[in-house]
Amino acid sequence: SHLLMSRDIPDDMKQDLKSMDFGVDFGAQAEMMLNNLKLIIDLRYYLGLTNVYKDSTEYTLKNNAVMLTGGVVF
Repeated sequence: SHLLMSRDIPDDMKQDLKSMDFGVDFGAQAEMMLNNLKLIIDLRYYLGLTNVYKDSTEYTLKNNAVMLTGGVVF
């Protein structure tokens, strides 16, 4: 991933973070028919593999995320 916006990160911390991150996605998707509609539920987990701290061997910061998506096809 690539850091596009950092409005929630304090200015004094931005220079300590890398702008690129590499990781892996795992996930599953389920589809169900309900009358004439198709319902879709998708669950994913992102596991960051790289330390996003610059020049730090003392601290490790990796990105992780859980994503839940729902949709309707009609």
